[in-house]
This record gives sequence, C-alpha cells and structure tokens, in this order.
Amino acid sequence: MKIDVILLANVPELGQQGSVKHVSIGYYKNFLLPKKLAKPATSQELALMQQQSAAQEKKRASAKSHLHEIAAALQRTILTFSQKADDTGKLFGSLSAKDIAKELNRQKFSLSEKNIVLSSPLKTIGEFQVPIALDDEISAPITVVIKKS
Repeated sequence: MKIDVILLANVPELGQQGSVKHVSIGYYKNFLLPKKLAKPATSQELALMQQQSAAQEKKRASAKSHLHEIAAALQRTILTFSQKADDTGKLFGSLSAKDIAKELNRQKFSLSEKNIVLSSPLKTIGEFQVPIALDDEISAPITVVIKKS
C-alpha cells in the first residue's frame, strides 16, 4: 500500500523539500513521520502548499529585481585606492577582497568579502575589473583603480 506525502525537508534519494512523493505506508510511518521529514498530502495541505509556493515565488522575484538594481549600481561603481608602490608599479603589500568589501560598505553597499570574486590579491598599479557575485545567477563587475601614493 502506498501514500502520497509532502516532503518537509530534503531527503536523500527521495526528493527535495516541498515535493510530493508516492511512498509506502511503512516507510512513511517508520522513517519519514518520526523524523518529521514528511506529512500526508491531503487536498488542504496541497492547496496550502500552492499558496505558500506562490508567495515564495513572489518574494523571490522581488528579491531578484532588487539584486538587479544593486548590480546596475555596482557596474557604475569605480573604487580608487592609493597604495605605496615601487617604480615598476608593484605594490608594497596588496589589495585584497577584504579591502574592496570595506570600501564598498563605506559607499553604502552591504557586501561581504565572500561576494567579491578575486582569485588572488591585486599587487600592481592599474585598473582592474573585479566581479561581485550577488547570488548564484547575478553578478556585476566593478572597476578598481589602484594609484601610486
């Protein structure tokens, strides 16, 4: 005998949170229910799940549009740093993601150094395009200018 259930959490080899699965009653009663991983898929629960998913989708769309606005503002951003350097343009020290994040935060962008995609610290004078990852899909480049002080 089988039963339809709504998964309340990601279950390995079964499915993702919020999906409806057809499982045996024993599996539901002995494993999923005691660990609070699933609940029965009644018509009321399915209707409630659809309402919640519609509300979540609306929130997600709003958040995405906000991230696109931030990305557009970041693309227009130019950060200028004055660093000590030798005659060949090599910096005494380096400019790291932490330094860039600190300057962005000073300019009212609330980003952490984890958002800054920098494979290695910048160690020369010049102009660089540094990508900023706002989420998995949205990123924007900023211009970082390092001048000799």
